[in-house]
Amino acid sequence: MQGIVGSERLTPQAFSHYTYEASGHDLLICDIQGVGNYFTDPQIHSKDGKGFGLGNCGLSGIRRFMETHQCSDLCRRLKLPPMALPGPLKVSRSSSGRDNPGRHGGSSSTVLAQRIAESDRNAACARDEQIARELQQLELNHHGGRRLR
Repeated sequence: MQGIVGSERLTPQAFSHYTYEASGHDLLICDIQGVGNYFTDPQIHSKDGKGFGLGNCGLSGIRRFMETHQCSDLCRRLKLPPMALPGPLKVSRSSSGRDNPGRHGGSSSTVLAQRIAESDRNAACARDEQIARELQQLELNHHGGRRLR
């Protein structure tokens, strides 16, 4: 879910960036909430979109985090490299004319099933984002246009 990124708390954003680097670009832990230095309710996005519950939006979740993340002084002190958006899955054709999905392996029907599952996951993530925008608007309206975070 793409929510409000608070500038007053650098630790959750830097931690998310760190998890992406430490996992070899396979995972990203984000949407970290909490009070003070007690963080809870993380969401994990994996490169393959498998595991970690329905909120795992796979590469699209990782991309959405990267689109909003701006490296802070804390990221630089941790010597984290600038984040680069991961590319899409490339499917090439083999000499037989069949799909060659590369790192995912499997038949064309397996690749199609994976793409359908990713499409369903992306639709769920888009719904989550719409709900977050609506909640944010309600919060702004309720508090006279001032953000509380």
